[in-house]
Amino acid sequence: MKAQDPKAETITFGVELETTIPITSGVVVGAYHVGTTVRTGADAQTNMLLNAPTYQGQHWKAERDGSIMTRLDRLACEFVSPILSGSDGIEHIIQFAEWARAIGANVNASCGCHITVGVKSIIGTDDPQAMSVSFRGQVPDLPRPYEARPRIPRHHEPRPW
Repeated sequence: MKAQDPKAETITFGVELETTIPITSGVVVGAYHVGTTVRTGADAQTNMLLNAPTYQGQHWKAERDGSIMTRLDRLACEFVSPILSGSDGIEHIIQFAEWARAIGANVNASCGCHITVGVKSIIGTDDPQAMSVSFRGQVPDLPRPYEARPRIPRHHEPRPW
């Protein structure tokens, strides 16, 4: 087993999992950015209620996301995690994914996963000026605000999607 990195254990992060869920899952999906608390969901095989895992007493949220395409028998659902940290947070994501699979959640080509990292947990502050200075030092290719940036020509040719 890999030795734990004490600094990595303090990094905070959040996860958004874009899924489709059965309309029979019992999960109430809230509005975009106004998610509802996820407490239970119906097992896809037995229809028995399964308690959703919590992280340090905090629940996930379920909210709408217009980018998720789905069939008539399924709901678009973006699951939004509470603030997580370290290896316990990673383990919690695995537990939540297992619960989501048990209630019949799945993904398709329109689904994705978003991870947000708490900058303050990495550099010790959320002051915008300090973050700018810190990241310029960490990532040497970032342009400084006062430097002229080359103009990127716009091409008006159709893209082969």
